[in-house]
Amino acid sequence: MRTLNVTTSSIQDVAFHPSGRELAVCVPGTLQAETEPREEPRIVWFNTHSWESQRELRVLDCARGCTWVEDADGEHDVTEPRESFPNGPTAFSLSTNQKQVVLAWPAMISGKWQQISYWNVETGTGDGPTLGPRESYVNCLRFSSTGNEVLGREFSPWNERESWGFLGRLSRVYFREKVSALAFAPNDMTVAYGTPRGHIRMWSVPSELGERYLELPNEDPGDLVRESGPAVRVLSFSSAGGSLAIGTETSVGLWDLAGKATRWENESDGETTALAYHPAGTMLAVARSDGAAVFLDALTGKVLHRYAWKVGQLNSVAFSPDGLTCAAGGEKGQVVVWDVDV
Repeated sequence: MRTLNVTTSSIQDVAFHPSGRELAVCVPGTLQAETEPREEPRIVWFNTHSWESQRELRVLDCARGCTWVEDADGEHDVTEPRESFPNGPTAFSLSTNQKQVVLAWPAMISGKWQQISYWNVETGTGDGPTLGPRESYVNCLRFSSTGNEVLGREFSPWNERESWGFLGRLSRVYFREKVSALAFAPNDMTVAYGTPRGHIRMWSVPSELGERYLELPNEDPGDLVRESGPAVRVLSFSSAGGSLAIGTETSVGLWDLAGKATRWENESDGETTALAYHPAGTMLAVARSDGAAVFLDALTGKVLHRYAWKVGQLNSVAFSPDGLTCAAGGEKGQVVVWDVDV
């Protein structure tokens, strides 16, 4: 086992590069209103042989070159690119191939207007148009498997309504329903979503989304997986797309897509905060709020291994592409890396 001391704040996410040669660690940073951040949000890449940091993307650097929207007498004026911005992003996500990062920026101090920008990780420059302004507060972003689309969750301060939808370059579809978990299927044609009331549905993505609002559950709500239960915290499809792992406040379980039935469900001592399938699909890693990392047999739900790394609540977990290494990021700014006993 190895512990990487990355930051003094929390770790948002960890992800292995498809080549297996790097581990990306997303640090949301700690910000102070209208001042420079105490610790900048950034993405740090570690070499998986030496476990030394070898490069990083300072997220606030991406603010340079963005066009911001200012509130001036009720009008939304487009200004020149800003050289700096006091507040960091409200959400950011790294694509599966780690070639892009998408960020949601507050374009006013009040945070009521936001813009979404894409950045090329290798060059640190803008990758496509900046989208916005948006009358909402984006607090979650997630790339699809192919990187062609982005799922987002947002809150509108104008009508105090939460929604989620496809916020990427290809579409603008909003579902006016409060959600607590979102996941794209590997083929990008299905989305699973869960709610604080325990609802879980799967929605087939139309080939042409267009731009529209859908009221759920009245319009095209998707196939019902579960009608009620504990608040859903995290969802994850298997790499083959045949099953959906479900993490809640009190349990973790597996839904079989072909059989349309729960394969197994286990009570948990801590809230599930992150899930990751082993590349072989035979094992499921569960990160929990009590700091435990648990490996479960994906077929039966049997506990295979249990680890307590003492780095605080775990927020993320990931397997390396070869399945021989696992990494988990905690609330104390540390990443734990250990060998997988298969």
